Amino acid sequence: MRTVENSRDRLILEDTPWVRGTIIILAILYVVWVGFRLISDGDRLGPYVLGGSLLLGPVVFALFVERYQVIFLRPENSVFKRKRSIFGYKETRHDLSAISHARAEVSVDSDGGEMSRPVLIVQEGDDTFQIELVEYFATGTWAKELAAGINDWLGVEAGH
Repeated sequence: MRTVENSRDRLILEDTPWVRGTIIILAILYVVWVGFRLISDGDRLGPYVLGGSLLLGPVVFALFVERYQVIFLRPENSVFKRKRSIFGYKETRHDLSAISHARAEVSVDSDGGEMSRPVLIVQEGDDTFQIELVEYFATGTWAKELAAGINDWLGVEAGH
């Protein structure tokens, strides 16, 4: 996820999975090519490899390629979270004034490695909950840096 626009009235964050989608498509094409090679060599496994890649490849693509966009609009007092995938489009709206701050949610894997994702902490009345900006966790400092940028834009302290 990266910052697309950062102005006084608008902050737009976007995650477009170009690399992930390209890698999945190339992997599908490679397995299709292997299937054709096996068929041309007379291997009985060829049609199964080809058929499996043509059936399962699009399913894998559909499950793992999703575009996320988060739009903070100060004049409208709104935050929109948008998700687009092959399965459709979903948009949720929250009041900007209800956003307390952003932080990086950390998950530790079985080897002790840390992965994170950015989340918004929402305070509505007596209820406090979080909004995950993306559904996946990833390694690196990107989530902490993104949360710091959001907190900067919101005008809240980073240690909030």
